[in-house]
Amino acid sequence: MTSRSDREDRPDRQPSGKAQPVAVLPFLLGLLLCLALGSGPFASRVRFDRHNDRVLVTVDLSEIEELARALGRDPAEELARYARVGVNACITTTHTLPDLVAMGQIGLSTTGPGSRETVVTLADPTDPFHVAPFLTRLMQARRSDSGALIVPGGGTLLAALKVFRDRRLEARARELGMTPIYRLNNAPWAGTKYFETLASELPDRPWVVFDEKQALGYPSNLEITAGLLGKLHASVCVVEFAGQVGVKEVTVLGRLPSALLHSISPAEMGKLPLARIIPRWTRAATERNTRVLVAHLFPFSNIPYPGLDLADANLRYLTEMIGALRAAGFTCGAPLTRHDLDAETGPARTGWTFRLAIAAALALCIAWGIALLDLARPRLALALVVPVWLASVVALAVQPTRACRWIALAFGALAPALATLAVYRAIRERPDRTGWPGRVGQIGMLSTMLLTISLAGGLLLSATLADGLFVYRLQEFTGVKLVYLFAPCAAAGFYFWYHRINPLGRTIRVRDACLALGVAAAGALYILRSGNYLSVGATGSFEYNLRDAVESFVAARPRTKEFLIGYPCLALLYVACAWRERYLTPLFLIGCSVTAVSVVNSFCHIHTPPLLSVIRAVLGLPVGIVVGLLAIPVYRLLVYSPRRPLVTVSGYFGHGNLGDELILANLLRFLRERLGDRYEIVAFARRGAPSPPAATAVDRYSPWAVVERLRQSAVHVSLGGGLFQDRTGPLTPLYYLSFLILSRLFFVPRVLVLAQSFSSLTTGWIRRWVSLALGSVDLVMTRDENSARRLIDWGYPAATPPTVGVDLACWDPGPPLPADRPRTRTIGVNLRPTPDRLDAPVEEAVRAIVALARQRDDRLLFLCFQPDQDRPLLNRHHAALANLEWEAVDVTRDNHRELLARLDLLVATRYHAMILGFLAQLPTFALSYDEKTDDLLDSDPGGPYRHASRLGSDGHERLAELMTTWARDPAMARLEAARLGKALRRRADESKETVVRVLADLPSDY
Repeated sequence: MTSRSDREDRPDRQPSGKAQPVAVLPFLLGLLLCLALGSGPFASRVRFDRHNDRVLVTVDLSEIEELARALGRDPAEELARYARVGVNACITTTHTLPDLVAMGQIGLSTTGPGSRETVVTLADPTDPFHVAPFLTRLMQARRSDSGALIVPGGGTLLAALKVFRDRRLEARARELGMTPIYRLNNAPWAGTKYFETLASELPDRPWVVFDEKQALGYPSNLEITAGLLGKLHASVCVVEFAGQVGVKEVTVLGRLPSALLHSISPAEMGKLPLARIIPRWTRAATERNTRVLVAHLFPFSNIPYPGLDLADANLRYLTEMIGALRAAGFTCGAPLTRHDLDAETGPARTGWTFRLAIAAALALCIAWGIALLDLARPRLALALVVPVWLASVVALAVQPTRACRWIALAFGALAPALATLAVYRAIRERPDRTGWPGRVGQIGMLSTMLLTISLAGGLLLSATLADGLFVYRLQEFTGVKLVYLFAPCAAAGFYFWYHRINPLGRTIRVRDACLALGVAAAGALYILRSGNYLSVGATGSFEYNLRDAVESFVAARPRTKEFLIGYPCLALLYVACAWRERYLTPLFLIGCSVTAVSVVNSFCHIHTPPLLSVIRAVLGLPVGIVVGLLAIPVYRLLVYSPRRPLVTVSGYFGHGNLGDELILANLLRFLRERLGDRYEIVAFARRGAPSPPAATAVDRYSPWAVVERLRQSAVHVSLGGGLFQDRTGPLTPLYYLSFLILSRLFFVPRVLVLAQSFSSLTTGWIRRWVSLALGSVDLVMTRDENSARRLIDWGYPAATPPTVGVDLACWDPGPPLPADRPRTRTIGVNLRPTPDRLDAPVEEAVRAIVALARQRDDRLLFLCFQPDQDRPLLNRHHAALANLEWEAVDVTRDNHRELLARLDLLVATRYHAMILGFLAQLPTFALSYDEKTDDLLDSDPGGPYRHASRLGSDGHERLAELMTTWARDPAMARLEAARLGKALRRRADESKETVVRVLADLPSDY
């Protein structure tokens, strides 16, 4: 298997063909020139916002009346108290006939059984709710001899008629200088007569508000409503965030003035603390152009001031609310309306200078994008977009409103993408300035470039849509989601395009899947939070408390997405490119686009004053740069470790097994030759084990030590023969698998699995887990073909199959030592503990060896590769060795080649004893006891190894036959051994080259 870390994935790789540098300054100056020429609507909007400082602080008359009666006070006098503290508007409450019955104002009856007439008896002859005039005009009601009102109708339709309001309290409010706001509830069943009657109850130039679901007359009588309100010169209050249907149609058809209305519902007033409510009013007026503020009163369950009764507490609350509004620069008075805005910005929006400028800006943005993508040189790109400019000019002349919407959408999508792409190309095409002062200056310059391009796009968008319909939320900018999605998607696509990377050609790794899930979750939250308003239902919201704290000392709060995500990602993008960190670079590029999107998105909320959006964006720049600079050392500490990082090795080390210690020593020697002293090498071994040569030993059973070293790793190698086996329990393979998973979670650049066999893994689900996890690493090298086939059969997900290499004991340097044998021939014997079922075959094999040695007067040399296990096994056979010359020797890394050179023949049970015998070109008879050694012997290039016997019922007979053949012609056996030894060394050299290719493109400063 080749490494999936090849050069195709390197972020420093340029596109095929020479990428031409794209100068930012000419395009940016051109865009700013277009902005200056087309800034008329923006300047007019700023002037309008400066004068639009009057608000209507409104109370609900029904709440005032209910509160006064509950406390035994006069409602009119209570209303006068609120007027004295600055409340300058009231909203009327309409009632149904059953409501009036419950209030004791009227009585309802019928004229007789089966009658369709309803008798309305007035409790107060003055008829304060105007029941008689309204029903007389609407339903031709008549007076009876007793003075009762007889209505020719009844039932639920009459009972649902919600139009009656208290005229006495309303008149008192007008006397106090308050502006009444009339509720107009819809009655879908009513016809023209109903609307005319309702309009006759209103004064000239009234302020009206529809219910929160739909406008009066919706869905079929909107034209009638618009006509009647137009005759009255009414002004419409548009309820913010209510989603009222039909309001736009009524205001446009009747050419009615409008203003935005905001309220906090009574239910929320019962839960929210005072400290959370007052900032909402100033934020609504300052940030969202809301000028009608309906202040519902606190209920008995939530009195904000201990020691005051509810009336006095609400009076104090309104006093503080009005004081906060005045401190923010607002005064109490009749607000400016949509008509005032259109009169201010209309001439600038319809002028040809503005139209030509925004058409040129759109064409320039498209040309810039073509140049950034290397689709054409900048001059050719400008020539190619001339038709776009002409088409935009024609569209603005023929359909100006629709053309402005589409051009604004284009600005909203293109500006953040252009800002992100221009910054990334600037990073790639300019040399890194080493040292903190140079890098700080570069990061500041790039952040300013990002902000400038984004602000230019946002201001062009705001100027294009400086229309009363958008400012007063009668029509929303429908491209907010596109603005949020286009730039991050463009950033990701541009990264793959610029570096010629095919993301579909990569194997999905564990860390890739985890990262993708994290990005998807962050993206979902990012989209769901797109907007400038959060529900005040979050009574314990930490975010709201933080916002309130920031706004207490900053005129305009910077957006958190900019200074906590966007600018830090830009700083990390710069240092990642400087340090040639490739894995997180696209993620940082996408995060960098968040700043540009956030800046432009501020202008997508057209009702927000554009100058406030500019101030917020500018304030976010220094804060974001500071946070970004602080993020660099954190990133360096947690993810990137340029100061002599580690190469970590996991396996079965420190247990006295010569084979495992030998392959570790060979790997360490190879790594030190290839990587030099730039890396510190750490081997995870048993606690108390001596450190291997040229490396540091770390306790492999200490989670903290393992995590700390893996976090700093540039390379991790899982090394060993049968690590992934479940004969000792299912936890064994999962334990060794955890090193690979942690390496991917810590974004270790290279993860290698070397010299592994998988013959001893029997549990199905563990096989599946192991194969999936190995599919995510950079190199899987098995030591035999059968293990590679097993991985593929278990579902190995990578497109490239595992590489078949050799055991790393074959990396032992140098040719075998020349034979230095004593006159007595020596037979080397290596035994190892085997399952109990093989005790008898081992006994038989030992007898066969001893018999041949006695027959030929040969000397036996027992080789203990793991003394603590092999010597107790040898003690069992002392009786069979009586009267025979023999010796037992502990084999080490230092003496194994010398010992093998003294032998004429080797009979080996351990895997690495067989390997070392082959490498020494020594006639080696293998006693195979499991699939692992079978796989080794089957991997002989000349076919299954001929000098092997399987421990079993007849294994000793096969061994005796082999030894007899060898005794007759030892030269032929030595030739066979030399052939196999040379083949193993060739394969060892090939496996080294494979590892060299995987490690070749490590960053130079890693």
